[in-house]
Amino acid sequence: MYCIHCGAQVSDTANFCLKCGKPTALKVDSRNNYFSKQKTVNQLQMLTRSSAMKVFGEPGYYCIGCGSYIDRAAADRALRNTCPACGVPIIGKYTRPQTFIGAIAKNVAGANNPNRNVNPETLIYNYYSSLYYQRNNYPYEEVAADVEKTGKYLVEVGYQKARASFKNFRTYIFFDLLIPEENGSFQEIDALVIFGSMVYVIEAKNRSGVFNMKSLSEDYWDFEAYNGEKCKIYNPLLQNNEHIAALQHYLSERLDFEPFFFNFVSLAGNGTVNWNIPVDPLDELKLGCWRVTNNANMEKTFTDDFGVFLQKMMEPGYDDGFPDYDDKYAQKIIDALDEVLNEPAEERDKKIAAMADSKVDKGQRPYRYYYGEINRSVPMLFRTNGVHSQVIYAYTGRWNSAYNVVGLSENGEPVLLDEKVRAEWTVINSEDELRNAFLCVKNGTGTHKETGTENGTEKGTEDGLMFFHGCNDLETLNARYKNLCKTFHPDGASGDEETFKMMQDAYESLKVKYLL
Repeated sequence: MYCIHCGAQVSDTANFCLKCGKPTALKVDSRNNYFSKQKTVNQLQMLTRSSAMKVFGEPGYYCIGCGSYIDRAAADRALRNTCPACGVPIIGKYTRPQTFIGAIAKNVAGANNPNRNVNPETLIYNYYSSLYYQRNNYPYEEVAADVEKTGKYLVEVGYQKARASFKNFRTYIFFDLLIPEENGSFQEIDALVIFGSMVYVIEAKNRSGVFNMKSLSEDYWDFEAYNGEKCKIYNPLLQNNEHIAALQHYLSERLDFEPFFFNFVSLAGNGTVNWNIPVDPLDELKLGCWRVTNNANMEKTFTDDFGVFLQKMMEPGYDDGFPDYDDKYAQKIIDALDEVLNEPAEERDKKIAAMADSKVDKGQRPYRYYYGEINRSVPMLFRTNGVHSQVIYAYTGRWNSAYNVVGLSENGEPVLLDEKVRAEWTVINSEDELRNAFLCVKNGTGTHKETGTENGTEKGTEDGLMFFHGCNDLETLNARYKNLCKTFHPDGASGDEETFKMMQDAYESLKVKYLL
């Protein structure tokens, strides 16, 4: 790495520069505050120009505008001085527009390209001012030579553009989190965006080409690069499912509420998806609330989502009953993640290197699905891959942590942790069975569903008790109730009056029990 004060090259582990004697790094606050001691403009300019010169000396690099690979020799042969994907000028010996080497009059990107006069030096300067740089301290020339690091940084570019439209609302972004798992492994999350109790778990892919698939949730996607090369890659949404499950488990032990997780895949490098595929209910079931966007549309994706949340907050009668948009929930999540957010980069890199050489299971684990009925009445879905377990309760379509509700027997079969409640489980062996089971759970209609009353107890209230299965005290009961309110309240986007009343009646019944 390079000294932020004088630009001299120093060891990656050095705390002080041998040339100027000043500290080589500055402390970063986990809540996305800027350096506790800001770099001066002169220091940033020095870093920028040093990196621009180094990148110019390389035969190619990944574009800071879109992530596409820039081959200098190919660009010279085509008399091109801009990135063919986004139009940002190619980094030259001098990056100011007036003196830019290779600024040939024949600009094949077109005279009306909005990026043709963008100064790459400004974009490099923005990199050194970014949160991604604060987190990792990678010099820009290192990022420009690494396809994965470029893809991660471009997530922040899209996020910051969207954030500029919502300056009055607090949102947070973090990079390169290692979430520990019970089997001794960990899941590496590329980026995390937090807004209230909503968590965008982002997998960054930097590939120039088209992803093709028969369905969004199939195990492998076909990828065809723009140069004609073809290969198969593991479904990044399924890969991100592992990240979400690990994070959900980690937070479930540290929070008194359940965050809402978005399964988000960003495609840099001018990548795109062939959306000419049929809609399948299994996509929602297997992938949760998903987003897939390329680099050019990332700003719009965030802006659209944040706009929906903002509109909800401005509606008459909005109150703290819906925790989605309240910053205090974001602060709780950040506090719960404090240990992983502040893990030193050198420690993180050591873990990644050690795990690469180990035989510990690191992911791509297929799920087994089970359909369960509680007391021959209330349906639920359960899935496990031996490391992570999740459950969908009746009347919902959302995976929740199963760690305090369902365990695994010695032979790997599901078992309710509350021994007073009886459950019947059926293993699901086909996608048709899974679709039908999912429909039963969402509608609350089990195969043994009965109506009327039993022993003088309203059947609806009895069914509603399943919403609070695993809540053994008033504190966890109240936390589950608040979390369910945002899903079922009639004023919510996915609200349902009948289900909300059933859940509320069950809550009142249990609350009296715990208060006595």
